[in-house]
Amino acid sequence: MEDTGGTRYASEYMLHLFSADMRIQTWRKLWVSLAKAQRKLGLPITQEQVEELEAHGELENTVIIGITDHYTYGYKNEKALLELSGVDETLLLERTPCFIWSADLQAQKVDKVLNTSDLLPTVLNLLGVESPYSYLGSDAFDDRYDGFVPFSDGSWIYGDAAWDAKEKKLFSATGKSVTLSQEAQKAVTERVQKFVRINNLILDVDYYQE
Repeated sequence: MEDTGGTRYASEYMLHLFSADMRIQTWRKLWVSLAKAQRKLGLPITQEQVEELEAHGELENTVIIGITDHYTYGYKNEKALLELSGVDETLLLERTPCFIWSADLQAQKVDKVLNTSDLLPTVLNLLGVESPYSYLGSDAFDDRYDGFVPFSDGSWIYGDAAWDAKEKKLFSATGKSVTLSQEAQKAVTERVQKFVRINNLILDVDYYQE
């Protein structure tokens, strides 16, 4: 059934991204990459199967990003959640793993905290893509970027420091000692407010429609 809301309000590019053809192409690339990864891990995937899949796709042009949407909100035992996550602050439950995979990407680990808006500029820079747009996020591999995670309630994680707006508490997000002046805390809080405001405007005006 045609999505009349989509055809009426979405740009041509958005309709292309969520079209049936794009979905099929994306799944095809995903299965090729998955098969190759399974073979590397020693699972019963033959080289012939991988080659057959590659013949129908473009593995070298594939990038896979894996990220959890959120932690298990439905699990109400917060004490157990904290223990399983290895953290002692409720705000840090929001720290979930993420990976970026491509055939020619060298393995490396990024320990800094990131937010989902960092994914696009990170991938664009990895691929060497020049973009005419400005982005809310930053490149995860940029040494100048300390990591920044804003929350709509005014809480934030910035580098090693974290602020719980509900509890009115500043604490360490990494276990390292943190000291942040009132002026610095205020500056980060204002940055969060600006981030949320711009994020909402991007959605309101469909900034990336072209």
